[in-house]
Amino acid sequence: MTELSKAAFVLSYQDRHSITDDRLCDILGVTRSALYSWKTGARAPSTSAHRIVTLLALLETLAPSIHDHIAGKHG
Repeated sequence: MTELSKAAFVLSYQDRHSITDDRLCDILGVTRSALYSWKTGARAPSTSAHRIVTLLALLETLAPSIHDHIAGKHG
């Protein structure tokens, strides 16, 4: 997977679930400036950040209620 596709995967997940920048930063344990650098293409997400989103996407299928709790969808 290319570095750009890592960012695209993470950001498309964020868009698909309408997760705020602040919430995504909390989930991934990154700063807003790191997220901004992914959005501008200056940097790519770390392998660990990408893996967390990959696991969240898996949870979305296998355990939707757990996924919704983590992603901040409580209603």
